Amino acid sequence: MRVRTALKLGLDRDIIANKVKGQGDLPAYGYTPPYTDGAKLSEPEWFTWSQEKRNEEAKKLLAEAGYSADKPLTFNLLYNTSDLHKKLAIAAASLWRKNLGIDVKAGQPGVENVPRYPSSGHL
Repeated sequence: MRVRTALKLGLDRDIIANKVKGQGDLPAYGYTPPYTDGAKLSEPEWFTWSQEKRNEEAKKLLAEAGYSADKPLTFNLLYNTSDLHKKLAIAAASLWRKNLGIDVKAGQPGVENVPRYPSSGHL
């Protein structure tokens, strides 16, 4: 849970919504869009934090999980052939690298590997 929370905190949602997507979207802090009629929205505690404070907390969580500058979290972030998904994956990888020092590579799995990924545990 620490790593997932750190990844969540390390994404600058303003950059993703305004610069990467650039379609007038609001930054997403939950699953339900804020303009959904009748929805009870609850914003996370870190909603009001600056991105710098989020990054600091994320680094603490990664350290608690055993990761550091000498032993960074390393993983591949796979995306499909959608241009938007490619842009989002590359942006996320770049933000995690810059904000948290994570060694993440964004790429496509290749058509020949797609059927193998779900059953191999590479999700």
